[in-house]
Amino acid sequence: MGSDDNHPLDQAALASAPIFQNLPDQVRDEICHLSTHLQVGKGHRIFSAGQLAESLYVLVDGQLKLFQDNLDEQENIIDVFWRAGEMLLVSPQAQSVFPVCCEALGRARILCIPTALMQSLVLEHPDLAVSMITEMARQKRNVQCLVAELKSKTVLQRLAGFLYGIIEQDLCMTRPVHFSLPVPRQVLANIIGVSAEKLSVNFGALKAYGVSTQRRRVYIQDPEILKKLHRNM
Repeated sequence: MGSDDNHPLDQAALASAPIFQNLPDQVRDEICHLSTHLQVGKGHRIFSAGQLAESLYVLVDGQLKLFQDNLDEQENIIDVFWRAGEMLLVSPQAQSVFPVCCEALGRARILCIPTALMQSLVLEHPDLAVSMITEMARQKRNVQCLVAELKSKTVLQRLAGFLYGIIEQDLCMTRPVHFSLPVPRQVLANIIGVSAEKLSVNFGALKAYGVSTQRRRVYIQDPEILKKLHRNM
């Protein structure tokens, strides 16, 4: 693990983070200057469930997984961050703790913003507080939807929803759509709650819906078909 001085990638990540997008450039520059800039390797634990949130962690480059440890030493992956600016939000109030664990899936660059700095920024910029509340609510809904889908949707539908979510968030406009899976297949299998073998079977089943794969590359003829499959239409 290491740290270095302010970097243009850090500023770009802050500008991409929903809660910081409406702040003036000079305020984002100040945040970068007063934050810690970390380079970590695969498997590095960023924070653990129940740990006091003394900093908020913004992904600059790389991949981070959010997960829960179980008593049987298995982990349930809740989400994976791979887009610059993604972060798990907790209240900047004193004594807030992280609800889950976070580790790097590979080499990653992270911006660590002290909670004390966030507290002062909220006081100076009331709109930031509104943005944080909105984003925390959105993240909570996403987790609730994921848990609900494990019970209410088939593996094929969950896989279709994951792929369509990539298209929707990254605004892929080309047809057919093609992209690389942002996470290893084993991690994807954990996210949607199946074994790696069953994931491969369901990727094969998606061929009937115009989806083909070549290693980590995914080719989708018509995203609307995936959307309808996910929504059981």
